[in-house]
Amino acid sequence: MNVCHIMNYNATYEGNFIASLKALAGKIEIENTTFIFFEETKQQDWCRKLMSEGMRIFFISHSNMFHNAKILRKACKDCDILHAHFMSSYFLLLAKIVRPHIKIIVHFHNTYLKKTIGIKEKIIDSIVQCNVGVSKPVCDSLINSGRKKTVYIDNAVFFNRLDDMSFDNQMEKMRTEVENTYFILMFGSHFFRKGCDVAYKAVKQVCTEHGINIILLISCVNKILVETELQKIDENWRHYVKILPAINTIGSYYRISDIFISPSTEEGFCYAIPESVYCRTPVIRSDIESQNRNIPNDFIVPVGDVDALARKILEVLELPKEKLSQIVDEQRKVILKSCSINVWCHKVIELYKNVLGGKRL
Repeated sequence: MNVCHIMNYNATYEGNFIASLKALAGKIEIENTTFIFFEETKQQDWCRKLMSEGMRIFFISHSNMFHNAKILRKACKDCDILHAHFMSSYFLLLAKIVRPHIKIIVHFHNTYLKKTIGIKEKIIDSIVQCNVGVSKPVCDSLINSGRKKTVYIDNAVFFNRLDDMSFDNQMEKMRTEVENTYFILMFGSHFFRKGCDVAYKAVKQVCTEHGINIILLISCVNKILVETELQKIDENWRHYVKILPAINTIGSYYRISDIFISPSTEEGFCYAIPESVYCRTPVIRSDIESQNRNIPNDFIVPVGDVDALARKILEVLELPKEKLSQIVDEQRKVILKSCSINVWCHKVIELYKNVLGGKRL
């Protein structure tokens, strides 16, 4: 089968998303894979690398309909399936017009927030063979809105990318610059959705009330925005926080950290939880279903509860190292099975076969 992935993805790093699509493209059942990005993505180093490796790639614009129609007609000429990620419905309709034979699958990576779909969405849904949610909560949100042709395939983690240790020495150097200090990592590109405000208050509470030195490491792509929001909370936030750039060698961040926290208010599928466990860094997460990876001895706190998060941080820090290591090793065994990239690829390929075979979903 021939598959075309069309996506609005322009991150500065390849990430788990592109790594997973590359793994899928390498499976024997997939004869040819095409990627369609927006024009600005060709400036990213990882995209240039894909092109140098011989990946079939096309670029579309945000506004030139005639140019886009020409590109889609050419890119999808021999494709059986158009698999869309983060895309406007306009491009799906245009693809169907220029290549009526193509089967369309739309992948939803975040919770669908609309309670009901409107006329436009119903029209688009009529030309789509299947919607895919990256977790059961995302799938449920789609079905509840009226999108009945929906399944869910839990996202996988391309663990191999976490084994890159090229950045570890630089991170270790940062650690030696501060003595007797714990590092707690989180991601904060979406400041409030990721719970950065809650995390900051909890970390400061542990530091001030228990005399423990902690630096909250916030990895993000929008440093200025994060700094602005932290400044609103506390003018002295720099005593407790270090902001790190988003990088592809993310395993280095996990390995340098004593705890990873994810106090999110909403997630589609949180890659960071299995990634952290894989790197043997304990995780504290909020009690939303999309963060539940069914791992044993899960460290969980209620959404938005600063005091609960502070208590849980203290609890994890005070656990004997041997006990904590045993807990994380047990969690890692579960993660390696449930979040395997091969399992994910198999499920996606089975979906492709069902769609091409006309099976009712």
